[in-house]
Amino acid sequence: MRPILNLLALAVFLSASQPAPAQTMRGKGQFPQFRNLSGLPGGGFAVSPEGSPDVKGALSLSTPIAYSLTDYRIVFQYASQSNDRRFRFDSPRQEGIRGTNATGAAMIGLPLEDWRVTLTGMFLSSDLDSVLNVHVQPPLGSDDWAVAFGAQDFFSTGGAAGTNHPNDRDLSRSLYAVGTYRFAEGIYVSGGLGTERFKRGFIGASAPLGDSARVSLEQDGYGFNGYALYEIKALERVGGTKRDARVLLGVGLVKMKHPVWSVGLSF
Repeated sequence: MRPILNLLALAVFLSASQPAPAQTMRGKGQFPQFRNLSGLPGGGFAVSPEGSPDVKGALSLSTPIAYSLTDYRIVFQYASQSNDRRFRFDSPRQEGIRGTNATGAAMIGLPLEDWRVTLTGMFLSSDLDSVLNVHVQPPLGSDDWAVAFGAQDFFSTGGAAGTNHPNDRDLSRSLYAVGTYRFAEGIYVSGGLGTERFKRGFIGASAPLGDSARVSLEQDGYGFNGYALYEIKALERVGGTKRDARVLLGVGLVKMKHPVWSVGLSF
């Protein structure tokens, strides 16, 4: 019950925040479409070292973790980030720019012998511009640490400055390498470096908040992001399998000033 109250308190606080002029993150090399959800494992939902969606695993928001989904695990996500300090569900366009930035993702984990691969189809806005992300976890590491590499926006179709931003000709394919270490008490720390979106480096940590919730804090190269996730077990043994369907609810702050909320489903 306490994690639910914590999430509700955070949502009420964000809703009560005083509105400010739109502070869109659009601009050359800012990658605003990828900074409310990464569309990668751990981004907005937690992943266990075994490769399952699990609130007891590592969590981030817009940065990678090392753990990949596997065994055909599937996650669907939707997130909406406000361009000012007000918590919003949607906002009409003003001067051609919406007050919120919506992102959707669908990902699947593939077992390739000892390797694990996650493929993600990601919609970057309500205009339905889409990208493909690829995350690969090689058979390296131990029970406490793992490494991975991948590419966000594999075909470089998403842009680096924002949806429909004029003169956006920058390469938006972002390669990265990441490591994750598990400490005692369910605390995970991840960090890495890459190109384009990840060329400034990134680091983040997550910790449990009761049995069904987890919080994370990260520095994504552009600023600090905070995020809280609450997981609800919805169905047991989906389709005759041993898997549970879980509803994923999250709230947070991008750059510690732009509220974001998310909803998802994993199984």
